[in-house]
Amino acid sequence: TINYLIGMITQRRGNYAEAKDFLGAVSEKSPLYVKARYLLAIMAIRLESKEAEPKYNEAIKYFSEIEKMLASAADDQSKKLYRLALLGKARTYYSEGEYGKSIEYYEKVPRFSEDWYDSMFESGWAYFKNEKFGRALGMVQSIQSPYFDDRYRAESWVLKATTYFQMCHFDRARAALEQFFRIYEPMSDQLKPW
Repeated sequence: TINYLIGMITQRRGNYAEAKDFLGAVSEKSPLYVKARYLLAIMAIRLESKEAEPKYNEAIKYFSEIEKMLASAADDQSKKLYRLALLGKARTYYSEGEYGKSIEYYEKVPRFSEDWYDSMFESGWAYFKNEKFGRALGMVQSIQSPYFDDRYRAESWVLKATTYFQMCHFDRARAALEQFFRIYEPMSDQLKPW
């Protein structure tokens, strides 16, 4: 427990080398082992993203380990960490330009979970980057459905407009932008007093 706590604190302070030592020392028998692996994955991404040509093999290794360990988890906290590992792995592949693999992991996020919306939105961008514009628009349609009315969905309009623009449907791209401004421009006025 002490290794995890010191590792977490030093990681938050940005001292990744020391944090890696402490988090790596967390025993497999510890209930905090999986959380330590998750923090190691996040640190691996942060360290690698500073490189000229980042390779995220270490982060993917940690996310894969977590995915395997928690695939059949029953408690809510472990299920959440499992979903975060899937999202982390998908985002990592996306960062590498591996959009097909990215989509594969976005689609593993369980439906109707609290991370499902993020998974669909982000996979929409992965489909877009993979030039599967119909699938990208399908994700937009899903996240703009009434089921997600409680979500802040401004970025979905950007994805929709960008996809239509790429497909040379300029009238639809303009309509998507107009809808975006109709919905979100009044928020600007509401924020001015703040």
